[in-house]
Amino acid sequence: MHISFETDGSENAIHQVNEAAREKISSCLGADVGQQLLRAKLADELQVVLAACVLGSGWRLFDHLEDLEIHLKNNKP
Repeated sequence: MHISFETDGSENAIHQVNEAAREKISSCLGADVGQQLLRAKLADELQVVLAACVLGSGWRLFDHLEDLEIHLKNNKP
């Protein structure tokens, strides 16, 4: 496993991840990063996990994305 931190923005980070991962699965965590990737149209797939908020109020994944057309489907068996 390789972990790195990128400070040049989400688009640059995704390009680096895609280059390093090639055909492997890569993931990014957090609502703020998710919003950046959705806005830049760099997210191929989202897996949303709901969990009770234990610390603080958190970030809402789909806030500030009203101008985007996002289609959700349930893959629950």
